Amino acid sequence: MDQAGIACITEHDALQATCLNGYCVELGIIIMVDQNGPLDDNEPMNIWIWHHLGKGNIRILPSYLVSKIRDTFPDPLSYYVLF
Repeated sequence: MDQAGIACITEHDALQATCLNGYCVELGIIIMVDQNGPLDDNEPMNIWIWHHLGKGNIRILPSYLVSKIRDTFPDPLSYYVLF
């Protein structure tokens, strides 16, 4: 990590300021939709973030990061799907 004393990505200032900030996430989606058109499903989001995903090109988020995101943006129905 580039910050002294940070042992986990979930403690990093950049994660707190961007990925876990609802306004920043919303702004990122607005910019993406403005540049690429409306989202029909998750595919445009995945391509925008990680380019083409598929067999041989997968990205797995660490479970502690998934937990942090779920804690910050909880689903009111507690419905989560793991892939």
